[in-house]
Amino acid sequence: MRHKYSLRLRTPLLWAWLLFLNLATSLPGFAQLFVQLGSGTATTPDNGGSGTAAVYNRYWESRKTQVIYTAAELTAAGFAASADITALALFVQTDINGTLPNFTIKMKHTTATAFTAFDGVGLTTVHTSTPSGTGATIGNWVTFNFSTPFTWDGTSNLLIEFCHGVSTTYDNKGVIRQYPGAPGQLRSIVSETDDQCPITTGGANGANKPQVRLSVNAPACSGTPPTLTATATPTSACVGSSVTLSVPPVFASDITYQWQADTGSGFTNIAGATSATSVVQLPAVASVTYRCVVTCTNSSISTESNP
Repeated sequence: MRHKYSLRLRTPLLWAWLLFLNLATSLPGFAQLFVQLGSGTATTPDNGGSGTAAVYNRYWESRKTQVIYTAAELTAAGFAASADITALALFVQTDINGTLPNFTIKMKHTTATAFTAFDGVGLTTVHTSTPSGTGATIGNWVTFNFSTPFTWDGTSNLLIEFCHGVSTTYDNKGVIRQYPGAPGQLRSIVSETDDQCPITTGGANGANKPQVRLSVNAPACSGTPPTLTATATPTSACVGSSVTLSVPPVFASDITYQWQADTGSGFTNIAGATSATSVVQLPAVASVTYRCVVTCTNSSISTESNP
């Protein structure tokens, strides 16, 4: 039997995409917010060569990778113009076993949507280090803090370059999570003997991209959260099926979310449904109504959705 349900969609402030909040403020009136690009559990190959997203892998002694993250991706993830990016994290499934000499991250704005060659013009170096590891399973985000914040302009695509110098040894460790992009949104090159960081020719294109989590300075919420539109996927499902409830992101911090359901006796909180995007199981009732209650913790004001 098909299960009917409805949404109350006048949702209050959604201030982040995946709601990773760092409570430590970095600037007066600002807090650090984590914006994730890419999802899923797919990982890079442990011997990834040119054209792969294996930016943290040591199978090849030196590697250079450039990736295009589109403005549409950034906007959908809750990013706003003029926000300072202060760090980047990779989801490392298996740590490197040894070191990555001169591991460097560079960034720039671009209008390009796919690579025909490496872009060597106008990149800003935001991080340089020599990370080390023991090859252990991590299964978590590893953060690379920026020496210089990078400010996204709100309209351009974002090009991120990862490279490292020549390692004295090699192995198949250093596996990270990836996700599918469009063909040509990644370009990389590898070598057993030569430093690839200065290289501007050669390489191969790919479509898979590293999942990244960007740390950005976002304004703290205040006053009453605004009204947003929520969606449900799928819009019709059977009893016991999963339904994804979500609201579009708004760029700010210090917000809490609570999805509620009414099966005929009033609204009650759904345990664990405390993100702007939450997956719920349809109960065994004829119909159910959902709404989202969003609270700005700074003002203690909440807004609930409309039918």
